[in-house]
Amino acid sequence: MTFTITTSLSCVLLSISIWIIYLNRKRPGKLPPGPKGYPLVGNIFQLQNRPWHAYVEWKKTYGDIVYLRLFNQDVIVLRAPSGSD
Repeated sequence: MTFTITTSLSCVLLSISIWIIYLNRKRPGKLPPGPKGYPLVGNIFQLQNRPWHAYVEWKKTYGDIVYLRLFNQDVIVLRAPSGSD
């Protein structure tokens, strides 16, 4: 019984520690604005079947350059090639 409680408590503490590290990680450089995503999956659920509709809404909210995360991949969406100037 004690082993099960100790193991369960250790797993919970480890999960909380990993969660805190994930939330407090530092990213190099300044990134463009973008929608806040979910932990681990990022913004994948906000794209659904037609991602261009989400891009249009994000352009209205965040501007011509939008930053988002898809799982563990950083993505920068440009409205047009001229937006990269």
